[in-house]
Amino acid sequence: MNKFLQRVIAYVVDILVVSIFATCIANIGFINVQLDDYNKVYNDYAKDNEEYTDFVKDFKKYYKDEKITEEETEKLKKNYETYYGFVEKKYDDKKITDKEYDEILEDVQDEYNVMYEDYYYQIKKYSIVTNIIYIVVILAYFVGFQLLTNGQTLGKKIMKLKVASTKNNGKVKPIQYFIRALILYNTIFYLVNILIVLFVSKGSSYNVFYVFRLLQNVIEWIILFMIAMNQDGRGLHDYLASTVVVGVNEEVKSTKEDVKDAKYEEVKESKDATVEEVTEVETGMKNKEEKETVKKRTTRKTTTKKTDTKKNTTSKSKTSAKKK
Repeated sequence: MNKFLQRVIAYVVDILVVSIFATCIANIGFINVQLDDYNKVYNDYAKDNEEYTDFVKDFKKYYKDEKITEEETEKLKKNYETYYGFVEKKYDDKKITDKEYDEILEDVQDEYNVMYEDYYYQIKKYSIVTNIIYIVVILAYFVGFQLLTNGQTLGKKIMKLKVASTKNNGKVKPIQYFIRALILYNTIFYLVNILIVLFVSKGSSYNVFYVFRLLQNVIEWIILFMIAMNQDGRGLHDYLASTVVVGVNEEVKSTKEDVKDAKYEEVKESKDATVEEVTEVETGMKNKEEKETVKKRTTRKTTTKKTDTKKNTTSKSKTSAKKK
């Protein structure tokens, strides 16, 4: 099976696992203290949204013959108290023109948008605990669980894939898993939702939410495009975290420079390392840098000598030609 398809399937499986687990926790009342408020607001929104949808449908149906009878007007008044006022203003002469019909729909749409933005803010406000639950579950699954399983989630186990580091001979550090989870699995956007509710005014919050939602979609498409187009299948999150997704039997070998740098970090961070060991490693790295500098200087000198030799040869040739 194509590795790109394997990764897509693994991603879908993992998102389902996280969503089911996080949703179950979020629906436990004593854990999610905002659950009752959230359900109340959401039910109110669903009811008002249904009223708007039904009104638009009935109003368009009644006006299909380009006129609305008094009987139809009474039905609108009885069933749609919220929006009937817009019809009543235009129906004072017992008829509605095409222009008035369009104006009524526009006014109703504007009224609905105001209501929708208010509900949207309230739903986000009462989703703070839910967002925190999702963040915790995502980090526990994509960081903690993968640390225990050597870079495999349930989805990757099914597809026989694993996350490996492009450094340290393929060994992935916790910070690398964290960066991947932050970018790939929308962790940062759950956090942003919380911050917007806490620090952005109600009037401006909807637009801010909208902008960040667009940004989230753009990043998701960039990641998908990079995974599909790159030969090694690395996405934006992989480059930022220095990781790559490989088959379970594949090994990622670090370059010599990465191995030396890793050795330096290992010795430097080791509690048991002596001053001599650290100095030895640092000296080795300095010597490496000095060798590179000398090599560059030698190359420059060689190039200069070759250029001078060419110039001298050319001058001699010209002189000989003049003498002749």
